[in-house]
Amino acid sequence: MYIYIDESGSFVSAPTANSWCVVVAVTVPEGSRKKLEAIVSALKRTVGVFQGREAKLNDIPENIYLRLLSDLSKLNVCLFCVATDSGLNLVDRVIQHRDIQSAEIVRHIEKMRYQEGKDATQYLADQIGNLSAQLYAQLACQVFLLEDIVRRAINFYAQRSPQTLREFRWRFDRKNTKKTNFEDSFEKLVPALMQTRSISEPAIRVIGFDYSHMSQYEFPDGKLPEYLEQDYGIKAENGIDIQRLVRGNIQFVDSAGSYGVQVADILASGMRRCLKGEFQCNAQIAESLGRLTVQNRVGSQSIHLVSFGPESALNHNTAKVVQVLTQHSQSMIMLK
Repeated sequence: MYIYIDESGSFVSAPTANSWCVVVAVTVPEGSRKKLEAIVSALKRTVGVFQGREAKLNDIPENIYLRLLSDLSKLNVCLFCVATDSGLNLVDRVIQHRDIQSAEIVRHIEKMRYQEGKDATQYLADQIGNLSAQLYAQLACQVFLLEDIVRRAINFYAQRSPQTLREFRWRFDRKNTKKTNFEDSFEKLVPALMQTRSISEPAIRVIGFDYSHMSQYEFPDGKLPEYLEQDYGIKAENGIDIQRLVRGNIQFVDSAGSYGVQVADILASGMRRCLKGEFQCNAQIAESLGRLTVQNRVGSQSIHLVSFGPESALNHNTAKVVQVLTQHSQSMIMLK
């Protein structure tokens, strides 16, 4: 499976509400990749984008965008999205959230047996604590996004096409020819943060689903970290090695050469515009975007909304969009 990831918005604290920033991931089984590329090629011909240019949301009329979403919904692809309203993310609130997260990382450091592990944990906490408010907000949203994929995409495909889980190929939009500090921090910090969070919030597996194809990402029998039971009282029969799953095949690629990343860019921009209510046929596009998302647990939306301070009610229009997205999401359990 390919996972194409991009974002829309700067994640800088904004002076007004309804200033949405989003990160999205598009999961594409290997068997659907060529079909996705053909859809993007046809889109570019339709809107007159040639000579190596990428089709951007502003190039695409709304009726053509709806057709694109319909074409994508016929493939075995999923859209995952994390969104945050930068108008509510005051800098001091983001910094406070960052510092709490940094402190949580080292809260149990005294339980660790080896100095090498203690040093690595302290280094992770220090790296988080040194991020700017903007980069921390973006990094946190990326963590939630990848967690969503591990929690929902795995179960989604384990029932429908379990062979898709054989390999996870992460493809991120590269912002410069050289790896940026953020990209370097992401690659080092996110898997460690996910592994840490998985202790308190382990992923759910469904009896009867086929997870056998992802054995390369699981700890072998008898090789689960001993500290889980000895230090935390967690008795686990199996577990996913998040470090291997995320870092095993990760690339930051030039979007000009990746139709998958181009789709992620178009969907990220569309989701952001839809949350802000800026399409002429906003409700119709919300329905079509929703059909690409995946049902969440009962009582939760199909997209993940993040706030770095006291939660605030969504305005009526945005709340309606989120409701429509959720109502039209793909069912997690495939009825036979």
